[in-house]
Amino acid sequence: MTLEDIRFDCDLEGTIARVNRIRGTDINLGDVLAALALYEDSLMGIPDAASIYDFETTPEYIENLLLTFDFAMVRVYAEHETSIPLELVIQTKAEIKLGGVKWILHKADADPFPSRPHAHDYQNGLKLDLSNGRLYKRMKCEGSIPKKELLEIRRMYETKGVSLPELSFAI
Repeated sequence: MTLEDIRFDCDLEGTIARVNRIRGTDINLGDVLAALALYEDSLMGIPDAASIYDFETTPEYIENLLLTFDFAMVRVYAEHETSIPLELVIQTKAEIKLGGVKWILHKADADPFPSRPHAHDYQNGLKLDLSNGRLYKRMKCEGSIPKKELLEIRRMYETKGVSLPELSFAI
């Protein structure tokens, strides 16, 4: 059974909600995908984020992972309680939310496609090219977001200190 099968046939969202109640957490599908990518050696070097849905597993395995995984490893928050100045904290991930979509950018993402860096919408299995707004699913361009939305996403990432690729269209 693939993760895609579990997502649609075995109520993965329900499993996530149940685990959140048990653990008192607020993990989401993006956190689950990031956890799997970190935890499973077989997922190292997958060609794109959407390929994670082809991962062979069981509902029980996923639930056990959710109950035991340290999700602090995959989350970085702007607020922190430490004496280290925020600008010196090494952040490996930047998250923004716009229009109900959570975009996750991995600052040290080894995959340069479609841009370096690019943003992931794990909920929908999409990658966003931050140079032109094109949306990719499994290496195939499926469309694009409006220029105005791309510029807002870029602005939000820039406020988090992310260096972005040059724009490849006229504003």
